[in-house]
Amino acid sequence: MSSIVYIVDGLERYAVEARVRIGRRIGALREQAGQSHHDLAVCTGMIPDAVAQIERGEVDIGLAELSRLARALGAPMSALVADEASP
Repeated sequence: MSSIVYIVDGLERYAVEARVRIGRRIGALREQAGQSHHDLAVCTGMIPDAVAQIERGEVDIGLAELSRLARALGAPMSALVADEASP
């Protein structure tokens, strides 16, 4: 296998891990706020299934959606995307 394949595999794995980490943070904040998937969906203009898929890390999320979710949860976007190793 060439080194390019290893790099692509590594980047893909990092993207999946980041998607799952962000989804878990969104879910935790939603639960802390006492909101259901439906409640958060109404606040963001999304459908409840989309919110659930994002929380499970099953779908990519764009900056616009991330911004709407952060705003609805009362959290800065940075709190959703910061690397766990960051201070």
